[in-house]
Amino acid sequence: MSSKSTSNLVSGIILIVLIVIFIAIINPLRNDISEIKQGLATIENEINTNQEELDNLNALNKDLPKDSVNRTKLMKVAPEGLSQSDLIKDLNDIAVKNGITLHAINFDKQGENESIKGLNTISISASFSGTYDDLTKFLQGIELSQRIITVKSINLQKEENTDKSPITFTLSLETYYQ
Repeated sequence: MSSKSTSNLVSGIILIVLIVIFIAIINPLRNDISEIKQGLATIENEINTNQEELDNLNALNKDLPKDSVNRTKLMKVAPEGLSQSDLIKDLNDIAVKNGITLHAINFDKQGENESIKGLNTISISASFSGTYDDLTKFLQGIELSQRIITVKSINLQKEENTDKSPITFTLSLETYYQ
């Protein structure tokens, strides 16, 4: 064989090897990158949706007058004495009614409320799990309960990336007693 035909043969083999490498290695990587970009876009959409909900809640919070609940009303609905067992029962009943599982609850006695004499405050940290829809129903249940309970913060943690997968959430609450 001549040197020119050997050179053409080697060039052809190298070209075939490069095509095989592209098909076997680089093309699947491009597909993975495309899937990752789609997942990132989905997560960004969820973040935007959650941010909009947070902005709406913050706007509602600003619209509430600071003195909307007067002393007389609070004193009427605040139970006499701190009964942690009744408080646990109330929260658990609301949770069960709305499909939520109560995992843990902790109390931190704050003492007398500075703005209303004779009224004491207790902080509560509670861990629950359920779906997002159940969480919203649970929060509505807290709002409608006989006892005034203020939700100070909500921390959400989703286990899986499906719509119906359970969410673990921790609530910081505050309630009152005489």
